[in-house]
Amino acid sequence: MSSGVIEGLSPSDTYQVASVVGNQEHKLFVYGLMVPGVPYTVTPLHTAFMELQGDDPAWVVHKNVPHEFCATFSLAQLVVEQRVGNRNFLGYTVEEERRKLVLPFIGHLGELSLFNDPSLLDYFGPTATNSESGIRPSERRIKLMNVLRQTEGKRTRVSDLSAPLEVSVSVAGLISDDLATSRIISKESSGRGKPAVTFTPNAGLQTTEFSQSNASQILFDTVAVLQEHFRKYPDSEVSNEDIASQLVESYGYDMPNNTLHRKINSVTVYLGMKKVITPKRKIEGDNARGVVWATDGQLEVINQVLEIVGGLQKPDDSYIASGLDKIDTIIDEPDFVKHLVLKAKRDSIGVKGNEDEQQRIRTSIGEIAGNASPPLTLRAIQEILLDSGDKIDRATIHGHLEYLQLLGAVSLTETDQGHKYGKV
Repeated sequence: MSSGVIEGLSPSDTYQVASVVGNQEHKLFVYGLMVPGVPYTVTPLHTAFMELQGDDPAWVVHKNVPHEFCATFSLAQLVVEQRVGNRNFLGYTVEEERRKLVLPFIGHLGELSLFNDPSLLDYFGPTATNSESGIRPSERRIKLMNVLRQTEGKRTRVSDLSAPLEVSVSVAGLISDDLATSRIISKESSGRGKPAVTFTPNAGLQTTEFSQSNASQILFDTVAVLQEHFRKYPDSEVSNEDIASQLVESYGYDMPNNTLHRKINSVTVYLGMKKVITPKRKIEGDNARGVVWATDGQLEVINQVLEIVGGLQKPDDSYIASGLDKIDTIIDEPDFVKHLVLKAKRDSIGVKGNEDEQQRIRTSIGEIAGNASPPLTLRAIQEILLDSGDKIDRATIHGHLEYLQLLGAVSLTETDQGHKYGKV
């Protein structure tokens, strides 16, 4: 197929396209399914998306979701509105010239997501922006990745990101935090400033109670530490590091620091969800002078991301042809479709609520099941999570296990006691 594309997009249009269609895997499919010249109303577009997933869909989305994506696509002139039928339904038709460039783009992104753990949301961030200037998160994330490509992944101070990202040092810290959480880049603090997260008490902290049957000892002890601390210092803040020190000093906890901090983090996240404490994210003082860098593996993926994005601005025949082949291959392979849709479901804003927390929980489940020999039942995995302070419903655990199984990180065995999960 001849691309017919000579001129690429401007940088601002590139960021728009990355943010509206490139930041979630199921958006790739919705856009890729739209045939030029056909005005899509709610039901036909939803039907096409569900049929693509086959008899056992990975995600039964609400019927309005694909159509709502089209409203977002229109922000980047990927579709145009068209009234359809006697009842004047709102439909969307693909803008054909731009499709010649964007269809290969989503093909490259689909392959990127298939073979790398981060989701597209991790690379480009959400579509919405709180910026008065209308700058979308993808622009600053792409610029940060460009900085690391130009320095060949070398250690760079967060404060030096402020100018190329055109943001304050604190905001540069937050952006680099987001990419580091997904392991797209690496980051560490270079000073002894305030912790990245501290907590303040809410009204229910002093009266909150937990049943011994559904909570771990570290939860009780952490709550006791928090209650005692805020009785003495009601206007102060406390960090996970402060809690760890008190557990060691007053309760005799004796375990590796990383294990203790992981368990405390699980508890404080849970208490935050219960709204008895409020987390306050801080990237300031010495912490703002942290450093970021990219390992060889991270830099390789960053280069792939930037080449895909760069192809929107300077496309050539190879970029167009290979991108079209990739999207055709993915759509024709049910396992690829299911993998990417399930990945979008796990990492979708509005489904997971808190990106950092869901990633942490998935990692914990992967460590438990991926190292289990003999394999464990779902109930056993739930009990282990509960013992570490994570009270997670079985449906959520099962969803993460499905995703981890598709990644090849855990194995599934059929037994007389039901499904069991363990080492691959």
